[in-house]
Amino acid sequence: MSLGGLEAINSAHGLSVTVVGIITVFLGLFGLFVILSELHKLILLWENRSGLFTKFNFFKNKEPFPGFKLLKHSPPSVVEEAKQLYILAKFIGEEFSLSQLLELAKKRNLAISKPTIKILIDNGIIIPIDKGRYYWREENITTE
Repeated sequence: MSLGGLEAINSAHGLSVTVVGIITVFLGLFGLFVILSELHKLILLWENRSGLFTKFNFFKNKEPFPGFKLLKHSPPSVVEEAKQLYILAKFIGEEFSLSQLLELAKKRNLAISKPTIKILIDNGIIIPIDKGRYYWREENITTE
């Protein structure tokens, strides 16, 4: 008893295999369509990968402290000490004395040289208010 045509297909579950095959092909083509339609976005993302994280505030390339541009020709040790001093000055408050600043640096085991402080004063980054009192210049300082 040989089955022919549709009866043979029906007895071997050929109809369900065909439907599954059609659905698989359709989903594959749809997936390919989605990938190809969004490919331009992936290419733009790849081309701009260096600026990918600059949209977030915590990744922005900011000056380490106000007045940093004035020290760009200074030795790296002076710039590093200036960064540390800026943090300490903000910790103390708006006004501070140099002795207070140096004492706090000593407590934190930071090696701050007096020539660095002189460079900061000479460049107008640390500004004297009155006898023995100073403040850190906060406004943006440009070198142009």
